[in-house]
Amino acid sequence: MGRGLDSFDRFDWPSLLAGRDILLCAARHAEALKIADGLEAAGARVTIVEDQTMVPDRLARGRFSSVIVALDGDAGPSMQLCAAVRGVSARLVLLAPVGRHAALRTACAEVELAERTISERALVLFLVGTPDE
Repeated sequence: MGRGLDSFDRFDWPSLLAGRDILLCAARHAEALKIADGLEAAGARVTIVEDQTMVPDRLARGRFSSVIVALDGDAGPSMQLCAAVRGVSARLVLLAPVGRHAALRTACAEVELAERTISERALVLFLVGTPDE
C-alpha cells in the first residue's frame, strides 16, 4: 500500500458515525456548530447544549452513545456531568488542551481526552477508534 489515505477514503464517510446520537456541550455557539457539522457529515445525529448543567436533563431524554464537552479555560467536568454520563453508560469525551489532560483524568476516571483544537475529521476518527492514515 503506497498511501494509506487512498484506501481509507474509499470508505463511505457518512456511514462512520451512522446511527449514533451524540450530545455536544460547547459554550461558544459558532464552535458548537462547526463541531456538530463535522460529526453530522460522518452520519451522527448531534444535540447541542451550551452548559454542563443541561447535560443530565438531555441524557434523561435521549439515548446518546457519546457526550462531547469542549472545555474552556480552567473548567473541568462537573461531578453531576460525570455521574449522569456514567448512569447511562455513554462515552464521555472532553476536548481540552493537552497540558490539562492528566489533571482531567483524575477528575473523572472514565473520561477520554482529545486536544481542544482537534479538527472535525480527527474527532470523527477518534470516535471510531481509527487513526488517520
